[in-house]
Amino acid sequence: MVKRGSVEDQGEDRGRLLTEVEQLISSGDNTMRMIGCSIISALMQEYAVTVKSTDVGLTWETHFKAKKQFEGTDLRRIFHFIVNLLGELVKVEGKMSQELSALLLKLLVIAETTLTWSFISLHLPKRLMSVFEQDQNPSLRPGQQWRETFLDPAIVQLFFKLYWRVRGDWDLGHRALNCLVQLASLNGAVLINRQVRIKYLSQYLECLFSLLSSIGVSEVEALGVSNIFRKLLLFFPPSVLVALPEEMLRQLVDNLTALTCKFAQGAAHEEMLDHENQLYMEAFEQMLQSWVCILQESSSCNSGQVKQSATLIFDTYLKCHLAPPEGSRVAVDADEISETVQTDRVAFKDQLVLIGLCGRQRASAHPTTGDRISRMRAQLTHIHTNNLTIAQNTQLDQLYEDIHWLLLIAGHVTTMDNEGETALIPSEMVTYSVSAAPTVNLEATLRLLATPAQMPADVPNSAAGDPLIRLMSMVMRLCETESQALKANLGHLLSPEVSSSLMWFLRRFCLSYLLPDESFYSEASTRCPPLLPGSNLLLSVALTSAFGRDSEGAAWTLNYLLSVVEQMLRLRSAEPGLVEDTVNLLVTMVDSKERGQYLVKTEGLMELVALQQSGSLGALSSLAQRGLMQGLVMCAAAIGDPDARTQFWSHVLDPPVRSFKQLMASRAFTKQYQQEDMKKQVLYHIDNFIGAVQGCLMPTAQCLFSWLVSVLGDSVRLLDLYHNYPTVVETVLELFVECGRRMLCYLTPSASKQLYEASVHLVGTYAKHNIGRRTVETRGEEDQWRDLQLLMELLTSLLSKDFIDLAPSGHGEDQEVVAAADVCLFGLNIIMPLMSQDLLKLPSLCSQYFKMVTFIAEIYPSKVCMLPEELMKNLLASIELGLTSFGADVGTLSFDFLVVLGSYIHKNCGPELPVRQGLRPFLKLVLDLILSQQINSDLLQAASAALYTLICCFQVEYQELVQTLLHSQTDPTTGQRLAASFTQLTTNVELTADRINRIKFRDSFEKFFANVRGFLLVK
Repeated sequence: MVKRGSVEDQGEDRGRLLTEVEQLISSGDNTMRMIGCSIISALMQEYAVTVKSTDVGLTWETHFKAKKQFEGTDLRRIFHFIVNLLGELVKVEGKMSQELSALLLKLLVIAETTLTWSFISLHLPKRLMSVFEQDQNPSLRPGQQWRETFLDPAIVQLFFKLYWRVRGDWDLGHRALNCLVQLASLNGAVLINRQVRIKYLSQYLECLFSLLSSIGVSEVEALGVSNIFRKLLLFFPPSVLVALPEEMLRQLVDNLTALTCKFAQGAAHEEMLDHENQLYMEAFEQMLQSWVCILQESSSCNSGQVKQSATLIFDTYLKCHLAPPEGSRVAVDADEISETVQTDRVAFKDQLVLIGLCGRQRASAHPTTGDRISRMRAQLTHIHTNNLTIAQNTQLDQLYEDIHWLLLIAGHVTTMDNEGETALIPSEMVTYSVSAAPTVNLEATLRLLATPAQMPADVPNSAAGDPLIRLMSMVMRLCETESQALKANLGHLLSPEVSSSLMWFLRRFCLSYLLPDESFYSEASTRCPPLLPGSNLLLSVALTSAFGRDSEGAAWTLNYLLSVVEQMLRLRSAEPGLVEDTVNLLVTMVDSKERGQYLVKTEGLMELVALQQSGSLGALSSLAQRGLMQGLVMCAAAIGDPDARTQFWSHVLDPPVRSFKQLMASRAFTKQYQQEDMKKQVLYHIDNFIGAVQGCLMPTAQCLFSWLVSVLGDSVRLLDLYHNYPTVVETVLELFVECGRRMLCYLTPSASKQLYEASVHLVGTYAKHNIGRRTVETRGEEDQWRDLQLLMELLTSLLSKDFIDLAPSGHGEDQEVVAAADVCLFGLNIIMPLMSQDLLKLPSLCSQYFKMVTFIAEIYPSKVCMLPEELMKNLLASIELGLTSFGADVGTLSFDFLVVLGSYIHKNCGPELPVRQGLRPFLKLVLDLILSQQINSDLLQAASAALYTLICCFQVEYQELVQTLLHSQTDPTTGQRLAASFTQLTTNVELTADRINRIKFRDSFEKFFANVRGFLLVK
């Protein structure tokens, strides 16, 4: 009532209400005070949001205007009133009474609500406004009318004093700390120029430094304090900080450094004890995020102090993860280590990326594994010589943990994450290598790299080697140490975690350093480049000689890595995580034409092919088996000569295809196909073929398909035989999905037709065994859910061929081209009877189904309109379910389906067509859903588009529905208001089902919706 009244009287009545509430709170009666605070909180909550506001018959635009009017007048009034009360309470000496503490909590909640208010000055679209209002951590961005309020130094001082006063009571303390966090994020029109920003920041930092010097930040405070620094560095970046007094800037960096190190140590302690609430861990990550702003603009600040601080943080982090005497990590009993889902490199990825950035500030400080590799060799020799077990030598456990973390940290220092981008050597590493060039002996560097069996001390003049290559050579020595242990039958003493980290490191190294694209750098030089913005990076002679193109060092390194991969797969295939990392290394090695050209010339590649075809890798997981074949197949793209490529295919693909054909043709298979051993063989072959398809690239797609096309027909036969074996069914379906996803867009029309026909045969065979099938087992429903999802993915990928066709032109093929849409609709005809209402309750399957049918309708509405009557009936029934039963995302897709199909029908279909008759009931359904308020605000835009399209299609029926609704009203006033609303809904809107008029209708619809639901509820 107050809000609606404020729209008409500009808040006069609300002002009188606030006066009465202020009198209540100012009275001595504590009960009245609490009631007054509750009234203010409720009032603020109603004005705080506009998109989700309680309906009072107002449009969204009116809600927004009311909010802006409130925050410019009465919200400021409330804040000033609350601040005055907080100022009085903070003066209370001694321990507060329970009543005062309760009142203080209420006041802090109001203050916090004000400081976290979504001040949105622009008139944004409703959808964007919703995004801003749902932000749980908005910055403090008030309008100009708040300038005097927040630029008053007393405000910041008050909240710091208040926090110092109540920090002992965390119920109050965390509210006060949140207020300080918000004040640290002040930005926008209040801070009109640079001078004002600096003045406010200086005042805030003086209070912050005073607080930090008088307290020790506790565990519960850590996250809040880290958020303060995060907000400060985000809204007052280094370009602003440089204007601070030099001493204040130094103090800021010192505090930031000290707290980061403190939180790093606390996080390591939490990790060791496996705490559930890792407050220090979260605080440490927030502090690292703060450092990103400084390190990326270090030229703006005191670069010497920044680099020194970054190095201190790096050293602290390194020390926390190393065992004594170099580090402080405490040994944990293996029995107490919890089973975690994620590996360290995944769980701590964000930390490691930022620690790597810190480490690159002083590249010479990068961690080394050399002494630990020597100790590892000595420990393994000692165990082997004395016939000890690993349990009798706890030093090895600590050593492995050290090496594991050193690899992770070194990997993030020397390389950068490059998802979706070209992998480059970090500029700091390039500069480091170039700056060391005058003292580097190239011959000693290459000798150090090429002798992994020897430790550096045994290599002449090893100290004169390039520092970066010396680090890489130590990793090679770790590979060699593991290799020697495997040859000595000590594989059971090796750590799978260390080996996995080793493969991960080699993969990152391979991406960035091995055969780099030197066009991203200038020509190699032994002179250090000028460190100026925009200066070219220079690769050192050492790097180009060891890893550059046309270098012997690169060829040797690739061959050595290939031997490491081969040995890992041959001797450690029982360790799934390690095998997958090894296969990922292989795929990375071949995922470059330049590296591939080297690899296809090596003997090691053919040895790897022989190992893959030997049958000795049956223990590999399905994922690893596919990855291995993917890597081998990808090598073919590097072979330019067609004859040489065909010869390579004959080595890689002929044996598995021939073996599979022999298996399918054998009498034993027909008789024994149900036996477990035979099923394993079948799955092994199909996984190989899936891997081959995953290795498909544009130059190899057509040739690869010609090798595999015969396999597709046999795979359908397998589906027929193994229809009761979910694992085999799912694997066969995955093979077809991968063909559609990765190969189809590159195939010629004749090859595409072959894939379409095989897909039709597949879907038909699946339907033969599943239509009408019933199961009482939960597992059976899960299997069918996964099967149907794969089938829909297949059909969607087939449909994409009609608008993403990258096949080479000019084949001289005159045969009729099969439309992917026909295949897709045929599949839909088969799948539809299998889509039960219970299966549609599964979220991912439901989403995939509605995405597919909406996609089909959008691309080929004409073909959807010509569907058989029964199929069309089932399809529209599923759309009705989508409108009423499955959440906002599916509801939006269902409305979109009605829009695209209705628009086509309006423009192209006569009234006699069955599809028009099938769509007619949706007009009443959509209108009923709107009037009965069964559609939430997220669906209104999609619903308005669907209603408009349906009105265009069925204008007469729409008028009849409106008249029926008007005649059903018993109250004449309601009937008149309803008639006026319906009239305004279509005024100045042409019913042509085009986009321009659909947008006009949407604007009218929002007003209609707000007006009608204020006085009408259809039951």
